[in-house]
Amino acid sequence: MLRFLRLLRLAVWRAFQHDAFSIAKASAYSSILTFFPALLVVGSVLATWRKGAPYMQEITYALSRILPAGTTTAMNFLRGAAQRPVGLLVSASLLTLWTASGVMISWMEGF
Repeated sequence: MLRFLRLLRLAVWRAFQHDAFSIAKASAYSSILTFFPALLVVGSVLATWRKGAPYMQEITYALSRILPAGTTTAMNFLRGAAQRPVGLLVSASLLTLWTASGVMISWMEGF
């Protein structure tokens, strides 16, 4: 047990020396910024697809289990069947690609 604690302390110290915690923070931040525009694009594509209703139900159920209470904006967006402007979807797609590249850059820097 003492050997494990010594190795754990050494691992935490080396992670601190190599700035692993800030790399993980940058990756998590970029992942959050990637998730919601991707949700917008996927939800809009599934809403226009005639066979997309079962997939929308599954995504809505999963999000209701994951997202904290009081965040009904994302759920209402997915449930709404209104047409989305094409410019909004294109800009959300570009934003998703840009922030996803930030996640990949953070991971490459970490590894």
